[in-house]
Amino acid sequence: MKLSVVVAAFNAEQTLRTTLNSLIAARDASPNQKLIHFIVVDDGSTIDLREFLSSYNLVPRLTIVRLQNNTGLWYARNIGASTCDSDYITFVDADDELRKGFFNELYQLLRCHPDAIATRYSDWLEETKSQRPDPRRFPSTHFQEYLILAQCFMPSFSTISRKAFDDIGGYRPSVTEDWDFWIRFFRAGYRSVRMETDQYLYRIHPSSLSRRPDMPFRDLTTVQIAIRENQDVKLRPILALSLLERLILVKAQKFSRRSGVGGKYSILFLGAGAHAIRQINRVMTFVTAFSFSRNKKN
Repeated sequence: MKLSVVVAAFNAEQTLRTTLNSLIAARDASPNQKLIHFIVVDDGSTIDLREFLSSYNLVPRLTIVRLQNNTGLWYARNIGASTCDSDYITFVDADDELRKGFFNELYQLLRCHPDAIATRYSDWLEETKSQRPDPRRFPSTHFQEYLILAQCFMPSFSTISRKAFDDIGGYRPSVTEDWDFWIRFFRAGYRSVRMETDQYLYRIHPSSLSRRPDMPFRDLTTVQIAIRENQDVKLRPILALSLLERLILVKAQKFSRRSGVGGKYSILFLGAGAHAIRQINRVMTFVTAFSFSRNKKN
């Protein structure tokens, strides 16, 4: 099974070397190294990365694609995927790191679970120079197509089969790229398992995409699109609660721009409300999944 690793980079000269070196080290440690190909997409960086990337010209099975303009993460990933001819695609962020056992465990799982593999990871907190394992449980295959409508439990740096990627049409613009992508993946009938061991370091810093101020608004747009594209009556409670949670988080984001005690307590109150709705929606997910499974048996 051939595997391509796509790294989309924009002005990432301070972290990209560490990322690429970790990819190379993990590949060198794998008995499947000749089946693994790296694709770096320079997404129109304003800082010239050509001289930096030229030091990797002699690295085998590494392709560099340069885009003239900054097109966005969704487009750069799609370009990287279109460049490869592999059976599977892994997306890696340009400021993260793989552990040496990453490809070994990945190939073991791909033999039994052909749709997708979620990467188990630890947060690398740049401000405190510390690691924090992801504490969340990964849902079983029975609940994935419903729970994905409430929250995105798939890391962006996961592995997907080429067949599934082409089937759902890759990434789309103007939304939370990852969440929208995985909603379409699971609603198309595909399923995923997660790695058993932590094989990835996800870097968190002030400029991380996960911390950008427009995330609540992008999440809200993603839910609105999911409502239009999933018309089944039984899904409405999950989608309605998901929409309410995002509306509250958008309101909290607006309050965060205000100063004073009133704004602070408003954010705490709204945050607690959003958390409560998410927990209720998890229960609703299980009820919906049970209802669908019972109807299938009948």
